[in-house]
Amino acid sequence: MDEPLRITKLMFAMWLIAFFCPPSSFAQCSVGTPVYHDCFNVTFQGCCASGQTDAGRVDVLQWCENGFLCQAICNPFDYQNAYCGWNSQYGIYDCGPSRAQDPSLVHPYECNIPCNGVSEAGCCEGQTLLKYCKQGRLVIINCAANQGSYKFCGWDPVYQGYACTVSPAEGPPGYPYQCSGTTPCIPSCSGKECGDDGCGSVCGTCPSNEVCQNGVCVALCQRKCEGKECGPDGCGGTCGQCPPDFACSEQGLCVKPPCIPDCKNKECGSDLCGGSCGVCQPPKICSPYFKCVLPEDIIPGDYDVHVTQDEPTREEELADPSYFETAPIFICPDGFVAKYGQCVPANQSKSRSASCSASDSSSLSLSIFLLGFLGLLGIRRPIRGNPR
Repeated sequence: MDEPLRITKLMFAMWLIAFFCPPSSFAQCSVGTPVYHDCFNVTFQGCCASGQTDAGRVDVLQWCENGFLCQAICNPFDYQNAYCGWNSQYGIYDCGPSRAQDPSLVHPYECNIPCNGVSEAGCCEGQTLLKYCKQGRLVIINCAANQGSYKFCGWDPVYQGYACTVSPAEGPPGYPYQCSGTTPCIPSCSGKECGDDGCGSVCGTCPSNEVCQNGVCVALCQRKCEGKECGPDGCGGTCGQCPPDFACSEQGLCVKPPCIPDCKNKECGSDLCGGSCGVCQPPKICSPYFKCVLPEDIIPGDYDVHVTQDEPTREEELADPSYFETAPIFICPDGFVAKYGQCVPANQSKSRSASCSASDSSSLSLSIFLLGFLGLLGIRRPIRGNPR
């Protein structure tokens, strides 16, 4: 149960009732189930108890509404709603993620109903209402509200007391089944064909293909997942999820999508589907742009990228024979060739060694010129310190 769920439904239901319903039609509990026709000393803010279910001991929320003691069993399998505790946002006890107590201590954590002669071993009222005394406090549990098979009040030989059990078994002599001095409960089934009657029993049961919702039997949606691994189940849900890299087919099966080879503008290298786009004839090798070129025409330094700790160094990449099959594609238009990371006209392409030689000669001539010019400047007499 979401934290604001009970209070939101409660306030909305009470508003509708106050304006549109006569006093005699007041519902017993807006959410949860009615446990008893008397609130004892339990207030609207509620309190916490415990109960026995198929999942073991669970937290039970109880509060007073319209003169009835109402109850909700917290879901032990949902961490956000597994415990009965104080909800500071709404100022009530509710099912939530912790067993917090009212910080003001005005509303005690445990339900403090007087035992009134009920022993610690407990007793039953009807066949589904359990009562027992715990540390001087009366605990009342509507076993019929359990989701599992523990729907009856009966003797538990292991616990040596009355508890929610699978059948209404009586205890040994000295432990009467029925609580003494109990006031007869008046079932409330007006307008209901199923569900709790407010006295530990039910107003009716639904057929196997229907489920009870708000006192009315509605058709149960039959999931259609036979032979399916994924896809819609026909009831608003799914039959399962496919693992990564798999897709759900129209038949509801998880299949791997077919791989489409990619060899566009490639002479060599991987086709991205486990195959090859071609093999270069020696001495040519496959370049980073998937063309067959001579090894001296590949300048790896022009493709350097930022290297992190988790990435291989440039030397490691060059030593890896698969590197040139996984590098980015670099395509030049017709009439151009790739040189040093750029496209240049085919008739103007030069080798790196030729470019370096020309550059070195130009640099030497420029250096000789600058040295001669600086020497001429040195002939002039210095200005600083000359007589006027």
